[in-house]
Amino acid sequence: MAEEIPLSKEEAAAWRLASLACVGTAEVLAKFSGWLMTVLGAALTFFVANHESVSRIIGIPYIRASLFLFGISMLLGLLAQWLTVPVKAGLAFSAEALDLRSKKLDPAAFIAAYASLLVPPYRWYFYRRLASAHDTDALTPIRAPAKLSQYQALLVIVQYLLAIAVVITLAAGIKV
Repeated sequence: MAEEIPLSKEEAAAWRLASLACVGTAEVLAKFSGWLMTVLGAALTFFVANHESVSRIIGIPYIRASLFLFGISMLLGLLAQWLTVPVKAGLAFSAEALDLRSKKLDPAAFIAAYASLLVPPYRWYFYRRLASAHDTDALTPIRAPAKLSQYQALLVIVQYLLAIAVVITLAAGIKV
């Protein structure tokens, strides 16, 4: 990275709006995902604990299918929960990066100093992200948290749809 490119007013506005969108959704999505995992887990724990009684009402293949769907839903929920951490860290970094732009730092010295604080896997990722950033791209610091918060939202939506599929699968398996 050579000289820092000044932000246009459009880029500064995009940066701020992306930050606000991430802040507004990351924590809410994590809470909703956690709530969904808790409620669905409690319901399916009840079914598993009372499988003899439940199997008289709902066919075993449907219970198995719902447990499989539940497992996938849980994995997606855990990933959505985990994504909250890099989104929040990225937002903190992004806000600080916006403030640091006005301090006219030497980019090479800053990169070396920052990289020296990172353990090898993170350091390699940091250098890889720098290499992939275009010299004219002033929005690089906000891009990762913005994209990760969108991935988090997609994961929570799929998790929710799988939770609905669990309920439909159990309902379809009711012996009439």
